Order: sequence, then C-alpha cells, then structure tokens
Amino acid sequence: MKNRRVTGISSVHPDSTLRSEIKHSSRDLGDTTAIRKANVFSEPPLRANPENGYVNLSETETAAMYSLMQIQRQLYSRDPESITAGDLLDYITRLQQCRKNNGRPDRASRNLTMSTQETVHNGFSGLIEALFSEYCTRVRYQVREWLLKSCRECRSEISPRSDLATGDPEDVVYVINMQMSVARENLSPFHCMDVLLVILEEVQQMQRLIRKSLNSIDEDFVIERACAIINYCACLYERIDNLNITNDLLDGQTFPSYNLKKKKDQVTIEYISLAIHATDLLAQVVMSDLRPILITFHSSQWEYNEKIIVLLSTFRDYFHDLKLWLPAFFYAKVTRKCLELLLEMYLESFFTNKGRLKKKTTAALLERDRLNLVHFFSNEYFEEMKQTGLAGEQGVEDRFEILRAMQFVILAKDPSDVHSEVQLILRELGNHNGKIAILFLRTYLSCQLQEKKEEVALWNSPINDA
Repeated sequence: MKNRRVTGISSVHPDSTLRSEIKHSSRDLGDTTAIRKANVFSEPPLRANPENGYVNLSETETAAMYSLMQIQRQLYSRDPESITAGDLLDYITRLQQCRKNNGRPDRASRNLTMSTQETVHNGFSGLIEALFSEYCTRVRYQVREWLLKSCRECRSEISPRSDLATGDPEDVVYVINMQMSVARENLSPFHCMDVLLVILEEVQQMQRLIRKSLNSIDEDFVIERACAIINYCACLYERIDNLNITNDLLDGQTFPSYNLKKKKDQVTIEYISLAIHATDLLAQVVMSDLRPILITFHSSQWEYNEKIIVLLSTFRDYFHDLKLWLPAFFYAKVTRKCLELLLEMYLESFFTNKGRLKKKTTAALLERDRLNLVHFFSNEYFEEMKQTGLAGEQGVEDRFEILRAMQFVILAKDPSDVHSEVQLILRELGNHNGKIAILFLRTYLSCQLQEKKEEVALWNSPINDA
C-alpha cells in the first residue's frame, strides 16, 4: 500500500497560527490590569442621611452602595455590543472587591441596617452572577470558534518518526489552559470551575462532530484519515485524563465539584470510545479494499492457491503501514478486527458462491485455507493477537474452528458423528442461520432433488436437538 497524503489533521508546530491568535486575542478576554489599578471610589461616597433612606449606614457601607449604583449606571449607559469579555471581568472584579470590603452583617449584631445591608450584598451578588453568566456565554462562543478553526486548519502529514501524527490535540489543550489562566487571574475558584465546565461542554460538542463525521463515511474516507482521527482521540484522551483539575487548572485553591469531575470523565471516556470506533471503521476500510479478492473465493477457480496468497500478501502490506501510523494498542485492535471481518466475509463468500466441486475437494480446500489463516495470524502477528485475547496459536485456531466444523459436516456419514461440530456452527451463526448453513453444507453438493430431500429429512431433527 502506498503512503498517501490527504487533507485531514495537521501536525504540531510550536508557533502554530491558532496559538498565536489565541495569545493575541487573550488580551481582550482578560487583560484588565490597568482597570484593576484604577481607584473604584474615585468620587467621595454619599454620607449617611435618614432623608435619603440610608439609615445608620457606616461610611464604608454607604460607599459600597454608591459603588454598586455607579457600576450599574455604567453598564446601563453602554451599548451591550461594546462590552467585551475583558470589560465583564473588570466589572466582576470591582464588584467582588466592593462586596468583600462591605462584608455581611454579623447575625449577632443585627440592627435597623440589616435589611439595607442585605439588599446591598444581594445587589452585588445578583449583578456579579448576571455578568458572570454573560462572560461564560462569551467564553463558550470563543472556545467554539477556536476549536472549529483548529479543525479547519488541520492537515494529515507523515512525521519524521513515520507515524501519522496530528497537531489538533495540542491546540485543544492550549485553548483549555489559556482560558483557565485568564479565569484564575480574575475570578473566584468556584467561578473558575463553572468556566471549566463551559469549556468541557464545548469540547464535547467537537466530539459529537467527530462521531457524526465517522458515522457518515463514504468512499473518500481513506486509511490515512482514519489513522489521524485515532491518533487525535488517543492523544487527547491521555492529555485530558492526566490533567489534575485542582493543581493544573484551579491552582490548588479548591477541590473540583462532583459535576466537574463527572464532566471530565465523560470527555475522556468519549475520546477513547471515538478512537475505538474509528479503529473499527479503519478495519472495515481495509476489508472493503480486499472484498474483490474475497468474493472470488469458493468459485470454480477456488482450488488454485493463488487467491489466498494474494489475500495474505495484501494484509501484510496494510499491516506494515498501520504499524507505523498507529499506537500499539490500536494497531492490535485493527489487526484483530480485520481477522473477525475476514472470517465473516469468508463465510459469506462460501455460502454465496456455489462452486460445483466434489465433497472431498471442498473439505480439503476449507482445511487448506484454515491452516494458512491460522499460521498467518498466530505466527506473524502473535503479539497483536495476544494483546487482544487470542493467546498463541491455539487461540487463533479456536477462532477459525468453524471452518474445521464445516469440513466435518460435509464429510459426515451420520449426524451423530458431528454433534459437537453442529453445536459449534449453531453457536457461531445463531440457530436460524446455523441451521440453514448446515443444511446447505449437506445439500448443495447433491445434484439429485431426491437426494437433497433425504439429506434434509436426515439432518433436521439432529440440528433441532442440538
């Protein structure tokens, strides 16, 4: 198989265009240093005065009330379109500082100011939450834009290590870290957790797009593209699974909530699920290329050995490239999936192509193919089979045991001689399809109608009893 380059997912570059853009635009999202240094109480605070409704308020409390109204006036006087994410963080920071300076009244010292102080405190909290909700919306759209841009820019390339690498995972992790860095500088730990939840929800949206694209593959879905998606998902699974939320994203200030831990687990599990799904699709793509060879099996030319030789040689070419392009775990899964699909397609070809060979010749050819396939997978791909649960030659031989059972059924003189083989075929193919298969093995070589009727009558009851 030739090494091909296709548009897909790009390789990693430390100075990628996307990351440069994120660095540049992050100033608009959170660089509020100059604003934070400004004096919030630049004008003298209102004095406590019973006539204006502020009863027994201290100077600090009056200043807090005045600051709240001042920020509200600023917000209401501005065009919402002109308020950036950085502005929102600035307002939230100022409100949090004012609320902190004002504090909450001590329950033990409640007096006539209680209702007013509570009103001030609730006013701060309500406005902070409203602004934070809008900030989360801005973060959601910004992260979505960056992730989509990352997907549009990606291309598949063969790396110097000869495996099919992808650059997308690094960009996704960079987006998470950059957004959380801005949030940590300006927001409380609990608000930071909410920001991280929003980011992970957008990552899940990207996962849904990947799954949708995998479920709508067509003839243009090439092997290199499948390998790129597997590498992409496997890499992100490791990177996000290894993230320590408390230390890496929350600066050790608080422990993550149950919802946040659950969301992170959902993201990591979905990435490994996507990688496995892409692995299955990759095996199907490989086998679709081999289908023209397989459909010629069991035809009038079946007895010539060249078909099985071409089949195994083509497998070697594919597996050689896939071993270079995939991690060992997924390479082993592709190899095992190809084995399963090969057995399925082999049986389909056998029961579809009704070659008119003699019983002994048919049984001998089944045994020849079985031995070739067992030797191929158990010797040349021993480690891959072992990793997927087929230990040694016996494990692979057991998987192809149905071919031996078919031989015995073809040559059997009486159903009682092949009771265990009949059970195996029924177990592998199911009762309905298995019964049809066994009767096919007994009758398709019989030329006379009467002989076929006798075979059906002889085998019907033993099959039902099995």
